[in-house]
Amino acid sequence: MNPTVPITRLPHGADLPLPAYETAQAAGMDLRAAVPQDEPLVLRPGSRFAVPTGLAFALALGLHVIFRFVARHYDLYPVREVIASVAATVLSGLLGYAWPI
Repeated sequence: MNPTVPITRLPHGADLPLPAYETAQAAGMDLRAAVPQDEPLVLRPGSRFAVPTGLAFALALGLHVIFRFVARHYDLYPVREVIASVAATVLSGLLGYAWPI
């Protein structure tokens, strides 16, 4: 089963291609950085930086909870936020705001 993820192109990335598998055995799709040609972005080994892609993805709320759980080692996830996220995920599923995966 392949889930459908709604994508919106933002103005600064309107001319970039959509994410695609670039090789036959790719584990994930490749994204292009929405940065000007004359201002290349250089990432140092081990560094983190928010890279603009020019795309906005509508992901299920539950994926936020999973991401925050995985990222808890370098970004603390307070218990209050855990409870709020889980409650919002369950409520959105019950009310029909979440799409089937």
